[in-house]
Amino acid sequence: MDTFHLGQTGDPSADVDAAWREPFAVAAPDALSRRREVALVLGFWLLVSPMWALSIYASAQFGRHPYSVLVAVGLGLSDAGCWAALSLATLVAARMRPPERSRRGRAVLFHLAVALLLVALRQVLLHSLIWLADGRPEARLYVIRGVLGIPSDLVVYLVLLLAAYGYEYFRRYRERLLASVALEHQLTRTQLRMLKMQLQPHFLFNTLHAISTLVHQDADRAEHMIASLSDLLRASLTHQQTQEVPLSEELATLQPYLDIEKTRLGDRLSVEMAVGPDTLDAVVPHLLLQPLVENAIRHGIAPRRRPGRVEVSAVRSDGRLHLVVSDDGRGITGPLRPGGIGLASTQARLEQLYGEAHGFHVRSAPGEGTRIEITLPYRAAFPTPGAPA
Repeated sequence: MDTFHLGQTGDPSADVDAAWREPFAVAAPDALSRRREVALVLGFWLLVSPMWALSIYASAQFGRHPYSVLVAVGLGLSDAGCWAALSLATLVAARMRPPERSRRGRAVLFHLAVALLLVALRQVLLHSLIWLADGRPEARLYVIRGVLGIPSDLVVYLVLLLAAYGYEYFRRYRERLLASVALEHQLTRTQLRMLKMQLQPHFLFNTLHAISTLVHQDADRAEHMIASLSDLLRASLTHQQTQEVPLSEELATLQPYLDIEKTRLGDRLSVEMAVGPDTLDAVVPHLLLQPLVENAIRHGIAPRRRPGRVEVSAVRSDGRLHLVVSDDGRGITGPLRPGGIGLASTQARLEQLYGEAHGFHVRSAPGEGTRIEITLPYRAAFPTPGAPA
């Protein structure tokens, strides 16, 4: 049996620090953003350097090696450059080791090693320059000064690290918020188009044609089809501003469509529902199942004369919701391609809503039917306090 996969499957985190970790899932900044960050850091330390130069100049006047203004400015700029480089390195380290609770111990060891390395390099460079400015006296005193300066520099590194985490969290949270707003606008603009894709003209045409035929043959069945079509359109439009609904509502929306197809195809179509009671409160995309069931009926059952079966199942396992739409129809005779409107639109919606946390797989073989499997993170529409996910 041939198989192809649309989207990817991943396990969503259930850690209590998920809200902290999620913003770090956003992509790293682009080249322009990195240049702005470098300019901001350099600008800040450049503004600080005159104060350091003044402090170095003033303190040197009371020592054995007074500096000229030029030397003091050079030392101030050098120290500012060291801190600028250390600040940028701290930002890179923060991005390499985000504060995930499950890996917090490794992050502490990583930052401790980075801090000791960077601080030691700064002390070596700074006191080497001071030693040269002082006329190269005995180096022992400068080594002692450098060692004594490490603890205070470690405190500064900690402050810089916290600032880097705060900045990175804000940046990625803002990017995620902007992406969410953009997605909301995009989904709003495409709602009518999605509705047209899900309730395709051929389906409406076939339904109306069947109704017109039944009017003269079986008025009761024709009236039933009209009522079902009305219910389906009403349900579709009622939730047009809603992207996700409980599975129970999704199944209720699917039922009028199934009634129409059963009326149209008669004994040639049978439908089985295998939905676990613990899945009915699971949140799913609105109008997720209808285009998939329509695809199964249109391509698998309707083209042949003998009866066929469509099955819809839902199972909850390990914090995941597993949905399956299968049929025992003709199957896909040619190469498996995600080119159908129903499959392509479903794939795009799941990708936008869940990213890598979803799975979408299609299996089919000629004469053996088609099976569409969807996995989503389980989220209850009305969560019970203290209930397991």
